[in-house]
Amino acid sequence: MKNRCLFNTKNLSFLCVFMLFSCLDLNPYKIDLMGTWVIPISQGSEYKWGFTLLEEGEVKTINSKRIRYDSWEVEDNRLLLHGRNIEGNVSRNFMDTLEILTLNESNLIVHNRLGDTIRYARILNAAQIVHEFNKPNKCYRLSTNGDTVSISISHSQDQVKGSMEISSQGGENNTAFLIGDFVGDTLIWNVWMESDGEVSKSQVAFLRKENSLIQGFGEMNFVNGVFQFKNRKAIEFMPSMQLKRIFCSDSK
Repeated sequence: MKNRCLFNTKNLSFLCVFMLFSCLDLNPYKIDLMGTWVIPISQGSEYKWGFTLLEEGEVKTINSKRIRYDSWEVEDNRLLLHGRNIEGNVSRNFMDTLEILTLNESNLIVHNRLGDTIRYARILNAAQIVHEFNKPNKCYRLSTNGDTVSISISHSQDQVKGSMEISSQGGENNTAFLIGDFVGDTLIWNVWMESDGEVSKSQVAFLRKENSLIQGFGEMNFVNGVFQFKNRKAIEFMPSMQLKRIFCSDSK
């Protein structure tokens, strides 16, 4: 009788532990995943974007207007992120399935559905990278075939002001001053550029897409001493002319 009681007591203890783990849903990855994880917004960029995983499946998106994560969960060794992809006024639901390869105090390495390896870094101060990303001055750069175009812009109420520097491989440098405004995600600037003692005036167009500016081209008219777009709706934006966002300190 004594042995039977001991056996029942052990079974009861095992049952209590089993029920406790079942109720808490303690996937071995779940607690270690909680925190803020970020990656560069583009190759070589110092700016970061990512997400903060909180309790009860809550998630906060960091430094992205296009992607909004709503919830997260863990199944076996997979991190599932549920969210919305926002393009203008259109919102589409999606789920990112990330296979966890490495998880420790500093790093989260995963495979996405396409088989790409993504290396997230854990940070403790999410507010700091949000602050850096949202500073009033924003800078962009494109380097191609030895030439470099750098743009620095600042917002002043309904106007966007800035400067553009063009450096050629031959050592020639030109600076232009810009002023304009956004029409949706399209930025139309009036540009004043001095070269060889002469001042030229022209319009330029850029499409704002996530963390870059894509330059647009179109037919121009010469009106009152200024080259202006003949039809703004016909402007064609060239992906090859994409200026990536950088730290403003890197543009000097």
